[in-house]
Parts: sequence; C-alpha cells; structure tokens
Amino acid sequence: YIMVYRITFQAIGILIGIGLAKYLVEWGGGGRGGYVFMGTVMGAICLASMLSPFFATRSIATETVAAPPISAAEQIRTVLQNRPYLILSSATILYWVAASCVYAGLPYLFAYIVQGSGGLLFNHVLAMTFASMLALPCWGWLGNRIGKRRAYVLSTLLYCCTMLTWLVAKPDQDALIIGRGVLVGLTNTGLLLMAVAMLPDTIEYDVRKTGLRREGIFSGFWMAIEKAGNAAGALVVGVILALMGFVESAGNEVEQTEQALFGIVFAFAIAPVILMLISLLILRSYPLSEGKLAALRSA
Repeated sequence: YIMVYRITFQAIGILIGIGLAKYLVEWGGGGRGGYVFMGTVMGAICLASMLSPFFATRSIATETVAAPPISAAEQIRTVLQNRPYLILSSATILYWVAASCVYAGLPYLFAYIVQGSGGLLFNHVLAMTFASMLALPCWGWLGNRIGKRRAYVLSTLLYCCTMLTWLVAKPDQDALIIGRGVLVGLTNTGLLLMAVAMLPDTIEYDVRKTGLRREGIFSGFWMAIEKAGNAAGALVVGVILALMGFVESAGNEVEQTEQALFGIVFAFAIAPVILMLISLLILRSYPLSEGKLAALRSA
C-alpha cells in the first residue's frame, strides 16, 4: 500500500502538468509570452516538488554504510541476471511509451477531434485524477485477492477497451468525454499500481537467490526505463503525425486533412493499445507469484 501514496501524487502531477498547461498559456497572454509564463509557473512547481522531499526528510536519522563501488558493467550484469525483473521492465517500458503517447496526443485530440466547451480538457483530467484516487485502494485490494499479475492484466485489458472508445469520439459530447476520463482513471490506475508493486518482488527474488541487497541498482534502472518511455512516447506521436500529414498551426487555425485527423486518433488511442497488448504478451512469461515468493522465503 506504500505505492498507493506514490500513484496518488503522480495523479496530482498529471492533473497539474496536463490540465493546467493550456490555461496557463492563455492566462499568460498566448503566443510566445504565454508559453514563457507557462514554463515559468511549471518550473516553479517542479522546483518546489523536488525540494519538498529534502525538507520533509531532513530530520530522519541516517546511517553511513561502507560499500565497495560497483562498476556500470557489473550493474548491467546484475540486472540481466534477474529474469523476472527483465520481463517486468520490458513490459513496463511499453506501458510508459503508451502512456506518454496518450499524454502527448491529448491536446491534439481535444483541439481537432473533441472540440468541446471551454475548460473541458481540465475537467476531463480532473475527473480522471479523482477516479484514480478512488480506484487505488480497490486495485490494491484486488491485487492481494487475485494476485498482482492477474490484476495487471485485467486492468490493462479494461484500459485498452476504454481507449478504443475514443475512435467514436465526436465534437460537443462533453458528458461522454468526462465519462471517459472517469473510466481512464479507474482502469489505468490498476496496471500502474501493480507494475510498481511487482518491482519489489523482483528485487526480493534477487535477494533470495544471491543473498545480496542491491535495491539501488534495480530502482535506478527502473527510473531510467520510466524516463526513457516517457520521452519515447512524445517522439512516437510526432512521427505518426508527421507521416499522416499533420500541419502545425503555429498559433493560426489550420484545416487538417482527414488523414491527419485519423493520425491524431491513431497516435492517441490505437498505437497505445497496440503497445499495451504487446506488453501483456511479454508479461505472460513473468515467473513470480505470491506462492513462489513464499517458497523462496521458506527455503
């Protein structure tokens, strides 16, 4: 349940990063000046967020442990020798690419496909955020009930079904758009929570097999995978839009072709679903279960 707190604050970050960015540009006067204002505000929020753990943990007692340095090559070998970790991280990076495609494609979808009332994007993200928070304890309970991998698979399939409903999205359907936000929050939360909940299991597997505690190595690579996936998603969206003939507006209204409009939907909904289904195929070979971990502990 520790991961529940992590996902909760991550959902708040998504609300701020996606839901407010467009409006900050408008409040800043639009154009280059608006984006400068948005970047300044977001930078200040990021700075406060990064400094807060330092001040929140300044009174915690620490202990210095002498340990020999580990080379980069040895760290890579450590990761490659942990099969459950490799499988989980391979599936997870596809999730992060898919999620990044959704986040990067969301403004295009609302600008050219949804075209709803003012403030709809923020309301959509707000509904998604609150639904995520409500769903977190439910997915935590379900993961303990049926197993983390099964809960991950169930959540992924439900999320994919939700994303495919965007294929029939039309302008001026505000209620349906907000409803989709609720569904995205309810379904996406499960797979995100189960992924980070399975990570400690793969680390424990390494501890039981080797007798060494190397959490820092696995956590470090995990963060690198998360950042790489987030960066790759935006690139994927850009490539798809370019191939489909999307014309950048540069602040001016541009009429897009039908092919370009389909490219937006493809980048936002279809490509992420394909990536998520591939991740499930990879996760089929994930060997760790609660029973196997219990057997390793008893051994």
